[in-house]
Amino acid sequence: MNAQKKKLGMNYLTDVWDGATAPLLHQGRLPTPAPNTMIFVVVQRCNSRCNMCYIWENKNPPEVTVDEVYRIFERDREDFKSLHKLSLTGGEPSLRSDLPDLVQAVLSHTPSIKQLRLATHGMTPDRVIQQIQRVWEVAEKHGITQFIIQVSVDGIGEIHDRIRGIKGGGARVQETLERLVDMRRRIPQLGLTISTVVQPINRDNVPELQALAQRLQAPIFFSPIVTSSDYYSNDSIASSLSLTGDGVAQETFADLAKTSAGSTKFYYQDMVGMLSAQPRHRICMMGYHTFVLEADGDVHACVNSESLSFGNLLKERFRDIWWGERAEAMRRRLHREYCPTCPSMCYNKPVNVGEVASLLLEKMTNKPQEASTMLTDQSLV
Repeated sequence: MNAQKKKLGMNYLTDVWDGATAPLLHQGRLPTPAPNTMIFVVVQRCNSRCNMCYIWENKNPPEVTVDEVYRIFERDREDFKSLHKLSLTGGEPSLRSDLPDLVQAVLSHTPSIKQLRLATHGMTPDRVIQQIQRVWEVAEKHGITQFIIQVSVDGIGEIHDRIRGIKGGGARVQETLERLVDMRRRIPQLGLTISTVVQPINRDNVPELQALAQRLQAPIFFSPIVTSSDYYSNDSIASSLSLTGDGVAQETFADLAKTSAGSTKFYYQDMVGMLSAQPRHRICMMGYHTFVLEADGDVHACVNSESLSFGNLLKERFRDIWWGERAEAMRRRLHREYCPTCPSMCYNKPVNVGEVASLLLEKMTNKPQEASTMLTDQSLV
């Protein structure tokens, strides 16, 4: 227990430091640090038919093999010593039958990783639960202390089906959630979170989704639609998905800001402004503390900027990519061209001294809780 408290204390101090120095990093006044989190897009295929995303239309997209991942992480193991968190996303990660082998390939060369996250649509309960169990068997052997499953739930029943394009999908997600709750009883390291993409179809469904999350004792996070010509290929239908100027949606996010704790409240406050057609106010530290490894080996700052590749790990070493001139140029372009209009919740930690101070005060005045709760990011792409 003492060791766990010490680790939480170190994580807390790290988050305080990262938050306080974020503006200096963003302005290029401090050198780019080694990243602490990797988001691994293990697959660019999906078996849902979402109205806000066209990844499912990808036919035979390139995917790194297990052997390639082994070679990358064995070659660059010294460069990845700073990693503490690994997130698996897609597409739908459970579609890769070799998913546990991919996790093994990464974790066998990154002993400092202690938190593992996996995002899933949850609409194929048997496959999803089986894959999670298999991945956990690998993760447990490598000393993972937190295994967090993020399930996408965009509505209750028929609303979810309309958004996800799969008849009966909502009911199957409910089954997956219930089975994960049961699994959580057996695996203390397992955590469950829910993510909801808010759009015109489901913006009135937020209270019902909050009630579901409360019943399951799982945190839930809301974000507006992200439109992208790269990752989601949905920019052509942006106007039909947009909540900009929607007074009800603005009020919803304003209420979320008032009732949320930790860094999430700052994100929700920012979203109220963006839904009023203002540029994003909070800076994003994707590409500084976090990077995305694409299924084809490309390294990006975030999934919403695939055209701004830093380089490819199948061809270059990570150190040459991360601290190279191309990466610096891509970070500058990201700030100018992508971040001001991006409502993504990819990075959800404090990003300035004011936010750090507010969260420290919140921690002192609220009921006691784990040291990392207030400052640690809560979401996954």
